[in-house]
Amino acid sequence: MIYVTDQTNQPIPMGIVFRTSSSAAKKRYFVELKKQIKGGRLRGEGTAEERAAAGKIILSGMMADADQRKISKETTLLRLRSRKFQLVGDRISDASDVILAELEVKP
Repeated sequence: MIYVTDQTNQPIPMGIVFRTSSSAAKKRYFVELKKQIKGGRLRGEGTAEERAAAGKIILSGMMADADQRKISKETTLLRLRSRKFQLVGDRISDASDVILAELEVKP
């Protein structure tokens, strides 16, 4: 799952603010990550730098399309995050939550 939070890690409603869904953002992110990965490696093998570069491009594009009026005046930073879940036995486990990119919000 790909989503956006503010500087306090509170989720930002993607549809209302960025006019996109988590699913669409995830697809765009993986397309961009594939462009960033060198040497024919699989997308899951992207380095931290390649993942950060792809994340920054996606977050910048989302911000360009955003309805700026719907971003709180107190918001100073946006974070593009990736969260993975996995089934462990009969429970869903929060396997990872990674910050892919950060972008300062200018007033």
